[in-house]
Amino acid sequence: YQKDAAGIEIIVPPIQDQRAIANLFAHETEQIDGLIAEQVRLMDLLRERATAVVVAALAPQGGWVASRIKHFAETSLGKMLDAGRAPRPGDVPTSYVRAADVLADGSVNFSHLNEMTFSVEEIERLDLRAGDVLIIEGGATVGRPGFVTSDVPGVSFQKTVNRVRTTAADPRFLYWSMRSLYDSGFYNSYYGSVSFAHLTGEKLREISLWLPSIEQQRTIARRLDELTLKIDVLIKEAESLIQMARERRSALITAVVTGQADVRRAARPPAIRRVSRQDGHDG
Repeated sequence: YQKDAAGIEIIVPPIQDQRAIANLFAHETEQIDGLIAEQVRLMDLLRERATAVVVAALAPQGGWVASRIKHFAETSLGKMLDAGRAPRPGDVPTSYVRAADVLADGSVNFSHLNEMTFSVEEIERLDLRAGDVLIIEGGATVGRPGFVTSDVPGVSFQKTVNRVRTTAADPRFLYWSMRSLYDSGFYNSYYGSVSFAHLTGEKLREISLWLPSIEQQRTIARRLDELTLKIDVLIKEAESLIQMARERRSALITAVVTGQADVRRAARPPAIRRVSRQDGHDG
């Protein structure tokens, strides 16, 4: 409230120190913000490069065939959240993956998962194994894929996630194919002007992908893993630099407002000394 804000006490230095602080902040933050902006642009370029690499690798060539997902994989939608419903006899508290756990880098978060009760039949039917591809079912990130790298016993998934389990294709190649669709904006045209898209199991199974031989799929997937790993390392380095820059800004503010930094000395212009004729002959 206004009366509460008016009663807050702050330490106010002399006006000349205030100006020195403001000038220091303006100079330092301009440099920091410039560095952050450069790293953001670099990350955007790196992501564009990664997308271009994937698109080029998945461009269909002679011998490739177009096949709908239903012909080479099984899909399952997770369990609906049943918060507030009394557990049924035999239900077991089980950790589950939701859309928020399918991360932007294609990994799946399995730490600090939410829990709800599942029947024994649901646990068996909605399990997660190495090679499963998880696809976000709806919302702003509809269609974003994540890859399960190893079996995860005792963990299931919620209705905000589709599980795709291949029966006649390389799982990693499937992941990259779904990743290419997501990065290229495929789902925007797939749903048209729908404001809140839902990737139902039926719609997912009807999506068509280009498939080479299984040996080519594995080769392409390995090559994409290697190339994108290098790009991901550069992106993480840029993210780390941005985090350091933001920490530098926070540390600067703390140092100044707590008096740890002598702003007057930092803001004082260097002394000007007249250069003598003798100086010009030295050295």
